[in-house]
Amino acid sequence: MLVYLNGNFLSESEAKVPVSDRGFLLGDGLFETMRIYNGHVFKLNEHLRRLQRGCGLLEITIPEGVPGLKIRIYQLIQMNGLKDDGYIRVTVTRGAGGRGLDIRGCDTPTLLITSGEYRPYPDDLYRRGVEVVFSERENLRTNRDCDLKSTNFLNNILARLQSGKKDAFEVVMFNPHGYLSEGTITNIFFITPGTLCTPAPECGILRGITRETVLDICKKRNIPVREGLFRRHDLGKAEEVFITNSLMGVMPVSSIDGRTLRVGEVTGTIITAYRELIDEERRASGNSREDRPHKSETGCCPFRD
Repeated sequence: MLVYLNGNFLSESEAKVPVSDRGFLLGDGLFETMRIYNGHVFKLNEHLRRLQRGCGLLEITIPEGVPGLKIRIYQLIQMNGLKDDGYIRVTVTRGAGGRGLDIRGCDTPTLLITSGEYRPYPDDLYRRGVEVVFSERENLRTNRDCDLKSTNFLNNILARLQSGKKDAFEVVMFNPHGYLSEGTITNIFFITPGTLCTPAPECGILRGITRETVLDICKKRNIPVREGLFRRHDLGKAEEVFITNSLMGVMPVSSIDGRTLRVGEVTGTIITAYRELIDEERRASGNSREDRPHKSETGCCPFRD
């Protein structure tokens, strides 16, 4: 597979960043991971808008800008022949710098785009659900960080390592005030009678793109939603639970902290609606070239579904 690194398409073995890159040394960078469905990047604009907001907070300029980034993404998809299921990851770091935390002199950000084939989770998991456990390790994200998908995942890794249940599908964390926040790689939703509940951004969550998509689905289908502050005992009242991220989509939970749950009607409805939205967006992309580069922009034919 080829990658795109700082203006060049290279093989993975040729791609190198400086040893002084702050993304490598300090986790001083952001990333976005997206699913490719039949050559189309799902929710590309939403992911890049979040990346742009995050880079603005970090005072990092996205090399080539968002329009140029779109062109490079679809060039890479074409060059790697990803016509079916795949993933694409965009990583932006502050680039090379001197020792310490001072950002002065860090004038050239690093841009890395990688992609590959993606093997979806088995359909059986979406029918029977997965196991989720609670972490005793607190989530350290604050409410000001909801758009920062940082390259530093150390706290999340420790939450998984220290969960005591290494075979669990996901580990869910609470914030320092004891409120439910998020999983190590997912957002969490649960259904109480008549209402879909999910932690509010002020709980210290990543405002996930799939999370926002689920909220839009609920609004269009008149499913009542409550974004709020929830404690551990609130999940004890849940009739259904599911987790979300951009790679897995909407995944039902069959067990949380040892409590067995059913994969219920609301979860099934949202899974179906999410898949329909993927198909709708993919079909629409086949009729519009708005997000695809033209031949004059890429030097090659645009990728076609």
